[in-house]
Order: sequence, then C-alpha cells, then structure tokens
Amino acid sequence: MKVTARAAWAVGLLASFYAIAFGLLAAMVIIDVLVVRYAASAQALVVLLPMTCVAFIVVVSAVFVSTRRSPDGLPGIAVTDEEQPALWARARELASAAGTEPPDEIRIDHKANASVSQDAALLGLVPRTRRLFLGAPLLLALSPAQLDAVLAHEFGHYSNHDTRLLPIVNRGRISVLRAVEAAAGRPREGSGAATGRALPGRYLIYRLFNAYAARYLAVTQSISRRQEFHADAISARVAGSQATIAALQRMPELQSAYRFYLERFVAAGLNLGLLPEPPQVIAGFNTLLSALDQFPAVNEGAERRTSARARFDSHPPLDERIDALKSLPEGHSAADEGVRAIDLLVGPDDVLAAVGRRMIGDRYERASRADWDTIFDTVAREQTRTAARPLIDALHLITGIQGTLPAFLDLVDAGRLEDVLRRLLTPAQARYAGAGDVALELATKTLMTALPPWVLAELGDAGKIHWTRARGAEAELEISPALRADLDGAYAALLAETPDTGPLRAVLQEARASSHQRR
Repeated sequence: MKVTARAAWAVGLLASFYAIAFGLLAAMVIIDVLVVRYAASAQALVVLLPMTCVAFIVVVSAVFVSTRRSPDGLPGIAVTDEEQPALWARARELASAAGTEPPDEIRIDHKANASVSQDAALLGLVPRTRRLFLGAPLLLALSPAQLDAVLAHEFGHYSNHDTRLLPIVNRGRISVLRAVEAAAGRPREGSGAATGRALPGRYLIYRLFNAYAARYLAVTQSISRRQEFHADAISARVAGSQATIAALQRMPELQSAYRFYLERFVAAGLNLGLLPEPPQVIAGFNTLLSALDQFPAVNEGAERRTSARARFDSHPPLDERIDALKSLPEGHSAADEGVRAIDLLVGPDDVLAAVGRRMIGDRYERASRADWDTIFDTVAREQTRTAARPLIDALHLITGIQGTLPAFLDLVDAGRLEDVLRRLLTPAQARYAGAGDVALELATKTLMTALPPWVLAELGDAGKIHWTRARGAEAELEISPALRADLDGAYAALLAETPDTGPLRAVLQEARASSHQRR
C-alpha cells in the first residue's frame, strides 16, 4: 500500500477513534432513556446512571484533557527571541532548510533529548501551538553541528516533503496514547497527578480504548518509521550525514549517562537534603561526560536500551538508520571549531539555574546548598552505611536495640561472634549449609561484606576519611596507606581463632578523638 493511502487510512482510524468515544456515550444515554421509558426499573437506574456518569468523565478526559497541556504543566523554561537571539536564529534557519515553519515557542528543559510538539484538538486532527523542547544536557554534550543535526531531524517531522497527512499521523499516535493514559487515570506529563480516580467501569472503557489504540499504532508503525528515515535524510541534507550519524551514535550513551548522573548524584544528594548551587544541578553533568569511557556500567546500560525495541516503537533500529545515512551524500556540513552547543546561549549559567530549579520543584528551596565534593562525600558515606545493613539488622535481632559498632564489638568480646554470624545467614543459606563449618564460612563472607563499609562510614562521619569525585562518575575513597593497613590488621585480629577487638577499637577511638579536636 502506498504511503499516502496508508496515511489516509490512519487518519480515518483516528477519526473513528473519536466517533467510538462519543458513540459509547450516545449508547449509554439511549440505554438510560429506554430503561426509564419502558422498564421503569429503579434497580437498573441505580446501576446505569453511575456508569453513564463514569463514561462521560472518562471519555471527556481522554478525548479533550489528554490532548491539551497548560503552560504551567510544560517541562522546562520558555526562552524568547529577545533573550536568546542566537538560538532562535539557528532554529529559524534550520526549520527553513527543513522546509517547515519555525516553532512558536522554544523551551529548554532538563531532559537529554530534543523534540518538537504541536498542541492539537480532536485527537490531533486540528493543529495548534508548535513547540521546540531542547534538553540542556544536549547543549552541554553536543557540538553545534551535532545539535544542528538533532534539530533538523525534529523539524523534518513537520516538513511537507513526503505527504501532508504524515504530521497528522504523528500527532495522532501521541494523542491516542495520551487518551489511553487518561482513560486509565494515569498522571499526565508535567502534571504530577492522576487524571482520575478508580471509578467503577473505568477499566472497561480503558480496555476498549487500549485495544483500538493497539490497532491504530500497529497500522501507523511503518508510517512513523518511514518518517524517522525521512527526518534523518533531512538532517543529513541540512547538517551533513557525518554530523547526523555522530549525533545518533552519541544519543544512547548520553541519555544513559545522564540517567546515571541524576540517580546517583542529584537524586541521591536531594534525598539527603543537599543540592549544589543552582547552575550546577545540570552543569555538574559535565564531570561525568569527561569520564564516560571509564565506566562500563553506563555504556552497557546504553547498549541494552538501544537494543530493546518497544512493541510499537516509532523509531527504526539505530543500525538501520545509520546504514541508510551512510548511503546519502554528505550534504552541507557546518564548521564545528571544537565548541559546545551551549555557547549559543546568552547567560548559560542563568539558563541552567532556571532549568535546574524547574526540574527539582518545591524541594529545591528546602534543600541545603553544598559543593559537589561535599555531596559526593555525604552520598558515598550513606551508600557504605547501606551496604552494612545486613550486619546492623542482625545486631538488632540479637540485642533488640539499634545496632552500633561498639555493640557489635561488645558481642564479639562476650564470645557471641558465632551468634552474629548465624544471624547473617539467609534462610536459604541456612538450609543449604546446615549448622557446620560451611555455614560459618558463608556467614563470615557476609560479615566481611558488611563490616568494612560500616567502619568506613563511621570513619567518614569522624572526618578521618573522605570520598571525592576525582574520577568523575564515581566517588573515590581517600584513605592513607597507614590507616588502610591498620584496618586490614584489625579485621584479621577480629576473625582470628581467638577474636581480638582491640585493634579495631583503637582505630575507631583515634578517629573519634581527632574529630573532637577539630571541633
């Protein structure tokens, strides 16, 4: 089937979705009228009238509320032509080269992505405000030429080089998915709250919408993937195929690294009530960018997300897109001069600060300000203490009070180390190992997984050791060789045939004394 015919079919299915929604309401009303007129059954009305009300609530929220977003619910911050003339000039130039109109609004948000949206009515059939969403992490990580490739691709979705029905199909996919989410009562993007309660009968309407949406997405998947190839071709013509390929290859790694950064540092610090100064909430990502090749966990995460394809994913596999780009002529390629895309902005620190505040929301003002070294150190101490949780919990079970290191050492001195070890075994380990030496060996391994982190956390609290961000993405422990040797000796003495807690007590006592002196 030709693309134009398939697109026309998709538009017809979209209009039918709208018709089914209101047909459902009409059917409910007709049933109510018939029951009142002919059956006059009070019991039937008690059931039917609430179901009709639920149907109205769900359908109206799905068809209308889900396709509109208030400006307050949009991610990021809007930047005007007067505030960011270079960025707007670049957007107008790229939109013109892509054969489409420039956006009505540009918003810079905290996501590691770029997109073009268009508000629409009637499930995407009537277009309204067009917006460009540009992620601040992209501005930090990409070169100007790579950013041109990304933006040209996004504008390519709205060009009319292929068929005028394709933009409607694209908006329809988004609108149908939002309608299904609204019917299910899930939170709308940017709202932070559910669109509805668990109303009786809602699930049946959701299932109806979901089944139709699956059919619509299946029909339009090939169209959407063709759009992606089409947008890639426009990007290659406008920004150069090499820049487009480089941007495509960069994005999975960049998005995975940014997710790692938010989870391990921003969110972890915020959970402890700590945040850096406003511009650094986003700009701190630079530190991780400079050390990506040192962290296989980040890169492996990018590979997993690249290979995993959603059932109705509108994007073709990355390798197919790159192969298609390699067959295209180079096209125009902008000079890149080794600068970053964020240099386009006027007052980039102010922009990053505003984006960071918007991302954190109300919790921003409640958090204390700290530099990244302090945040790294505090988060690392908390993570090491979490690693000691099995031992802390075992002590609590034995003593009935909150476990402390001195309490653990007292138990060892009282000859109850074996009691602690047996408490460290999981039920499965206890069944497997029985009550002999194998069980104690397993428990000793668990002990030496939990005890050193607990000791390090205590030494960190005393200021005897520190964690820094010397390697960028992970906190690095700063500990003197002498202290490390003392700890190794203390652990060996603790696990000797006749346990001796003296060396470990001495290390902890010296740390506490040093802490008191500094105060």
